[in-house]
Amino acid sequence: MPRPPREILLRRSALCTPVITLALPGTGRSVTLIGTMHVGQPAYYQAIHDRAAALEAAGALVQYEALYDAPDSEWEKAAPDERAARDALNRGLDYLYSFAGPLFDHLGWAGQRDELRYEPSWEHVDISDLDLIRAAGPAAVLARMNRVSELAAAFDALDPHLEAAAVSLAFRFWRFLPGRYRRPEPGTEHHDQAFEQAVVHRRNQHALAALPPGRDAVLIWGSGHLPGMTSALEQAGFRRRAQEWLPAGRLPGLVKSTATAWAAVHRAAFSRPRKQGSPAPAGGRGEPAGAGPQRCSEDARRGTGPEPRPPRSVRAPRLPARDAEPPEAEL
Repeated sequence: MPRPPREILLRRSALCTPVITLALPGTGRSVTLIGTMHVGQPAYYQAIHDRAAALEAAGALVQYEALYDAPDSEWEKAAPDERAARDALNRGLDYLYSFAGPLFDHLGWAGQRDELRYEPSWEHVDISDLDLIRAAGPAAVLARMNRVSELAAAFDALDPHLEAAAVSLAFRFWRFLPGRYRRPEPGTEHHDQAFEQAVVHRRNQHALAALPPGRDAVLIWGSGHLPGMTSALEQAGFRRRAQEWLPAGRLPGLVKSTATAWAAVHRAAFSRPRKQGSPAPAGGRGEPAGAGPQRCSEDARRGTGPEPRPPRSVRAPRLPARDAEPPEAEL
């Protein structure tokens, strides 16, 4: 069996998502999987729209993902823990977008729902939020949303420059961390597996079951769904015919990200308040002892310290410049 495709490729600071075309031998039927990131540059979403529209003009049916709200009549019959999981799901996503908004503005990125133009002829194929909660289990949804809130809170105190550097370094080095840092906390593994099973595999099955018989199809889904979809289609007899990568957006380069992170650590170390009676630490080169913290406090009074978080509506005029770095990293 061929190796499953990668979800995202980091190529010279550009995050790229795959477009995979599979064909069923002897029938002429094809399925094109367009993987997406849910945030990216506006030009990225225009490219996705244009690709899907061109395939639709050639006779394909375009289908896309998006969880939908279950009717109120169904929620009235839902159990209390299911309604609590829905509230946690909504709060967690709102919290995630609220802290990430300034970061996206800083990078010049926008949300998929704001930038991708969905044509009326495209089909919405997905499950409801209540279906998701029941498939994963309310406890699994609550556990995952607690982790999302903790992550958002950890990043919320950072300015957008440092947030961008942290995200850039995380994409590059996450796979090199020891396994114990990448695994869920002990005792929560079953919640993680149940959540992933519902969010990815359950929805993949729903999407593939809705493929039109005897007609080409285009599926616009998050890139995390593509490995499972590709494997399922190959098991059904399809064969990969082509694969390419669409650049979704640029991150700060490796050198710039490392320098930004190091500067933040240096500022934190030298601006930490000293206990009463403790000796002042030595200053930098050519500075008297204690000059470092004094300089930081003077910067704060003059307003020349770290830049404040920009308002949500402000967009960076351009993306960060490229830095020298390895050509690409597999994620």
